Amino acid sequence: MSNHRKRGFTAGVAALLALTGCGIRDINLVEDRRIHIDAPHDQQLVRLPMTLRWSARGVGPGLTYAVFLDRPPLRPGKTLKSLAKDAEDDACMARPDCPDAAWLAGRGVYLTENRSLVLAALADRRPENRPKARDGHEAVIVLLNGTRRVGESSWYRQFYIERGR
Repeated sequence: MSNHRKRGFTAGVAALLALTGCGIRDINLVEDRRIHIDAPHDQQLVRLPMTLRWSARGVGPGLTYAVFLDRPPLRPGKTLKSLAKDAEDDACMARPDCPDAAWLAGRGVYLTENRSLVLAALADRRPENRPKARDGHEAVIVLLNGTRRVGESSWYRQFYIERGR
């Protein structure tokens, strides 16, 4: 490669690196270890009913745990009401008490001030044509202040439900 081409290539790479640096500003790249999911273990095969259990350190008072099962969590800074808006649920949006616990549970969202959640039933997610497949599920925990998600941190666990064959 000629010197002229090398300089052009180097300048192009430098410009790309500078541009990508602008794109990741304000993103938290530090692992948040305030919450540790104790059970089930990652990828564990469990039976229903099961208990999702976590420990927490350094979580301020007044915060609520929101557990999202088999669905993406609430986006940072958004409120629980935005879930109804995103679902285009006009009936819920019109009610001042919505979303309530029943509405949220129907969509795989559970709020608790405890550090555990008992799951008595989960939908079978195996494909109909693959009854011997593993029934995989995922839980994501985020923190709420009132009804608003706090920060970007989330804690994730994947597990499998043992089903009859």
